[in-house]
Amino acid sequence: MKIKFDSNQDFQLDAIRAVVDVFVGQPLTQASLQWQSDALGGDLLTEMGVGNSLVLGDEGGALSSIGQADHWLNVRTPSGYSGYVAAWLVQQASSTTPVSTTSSGGFSVYPTADINIRAQASLNSPRTSGALRNEALQVVEPDLEGARQKIGMPERWVFVQTAGGKRGFVAAYYLSPVPV
Repeated sequence: MKIKFDSNQDFQLDAIRAVVDVFVGQPLTQASLQWQSDALGGDLLTEMGVGNSLVLGDEGGALSSIGQADHWLNVRTPSGYSGYVAAWLVQQASSTTPVSTTSSGGFSVYPTADINIRAQASLNSPRTSGALRNEALQVVEPDLEGARQKIGMPERWVFVQTAGGKRGFVAAYYLSPVPV
């Protein structure tokens, strides 16, 4: 089956955005990235950055479809989410280096109440876990200083990891830099 993309169809753009939202909060990989998003109003971008690591599905010829217009790739994230992405928005990374999210530069935060840990930075996102008041949570965002500035702020979210290895987003408003 070949899916045709038409950038004039709002429902197709909405579908792309829905697929992209699946990757929010997934483990990150540092790589040389290049992507083009003309359909969504963007330009060709090339930079050293942080992106999502994807595993191609078991389709024959999947590698040859990367970067091809009107092709879709069956992919899976390291945490098990699967779906389709527009092949023309994907490029095979030449090499990747995992981002260190638990380096000595990291820091812990403490919930001021029992809180939910969510799959995405939204109250509408499914609860994946929880944390008790004053339970230490490790901040695992690439921008630790940016995360530090969000602590205690309303309408902000911080990506954390529990001592048991569960990862997700917590409302920054309910976090403190010290136990309370």
